[in-house]
Amino acid sequence: MLTFKNIIASIKSFLKEPIWYNSFIAKLLPSCHTIMLFGVVCTKRSELRDKDKNHEFIHCVQYKEVAVLVLLIFAVLWTLGICPLWHGTLASMLAYYIIYCIEYVIDVIIQFFYNLFHKHDLRDTGHQSYRCLAFEEEAYDKQSDLNYLKYRKPYTFLKYYGTVIKKS
Repeated sequence: MLTFKNIIASIKSFLKEPIWYNSFIAKLLPSCHTIMLFGVVCTKRSELRDKDKNHEFIHCVQYKEVAVLVLLIFAVLWTLGICPLWHGTLASMLAYYIIYCIEYVIDVIIQFFYNLFHKHDLRDTGHQSYRCLAFEEEAYDKQSDLNYLKYRKPYTFLKYYGTVIKKS
């Protein structure tokens, strides 16, 4: 039964662990079972392993860090009269994905030529590039450390830049 108490409990639970299980959004994406969108984890599954939750929560923290930084930059620009503040709000929501996509395209190009010149299988280029993204490198590197988010320093993903080519 839907009661005010149940609604409040659901909201508290969601704020503690922002995961949408059996998400129709995740079901629209055939190539993955779980994705972080705008700080919320959407999954096709009815439950997630702790390791998978940790991986996605690392992405949530990365998303928030990028959003805060971009919002601060646009707040300065707004203060200087250069642009309206709503541009910063929109940019802060999309910045993580813009960075992710730009890095992915660059990595695909680099990985493609690396595979071509070293006579590796070109069909692996997309997956290799995905695994070389700084955001993904940190998440995969630390997903098994369930206490990682307790001691993680802000903007740690930056240290993973420059590791584009990996041998598979």
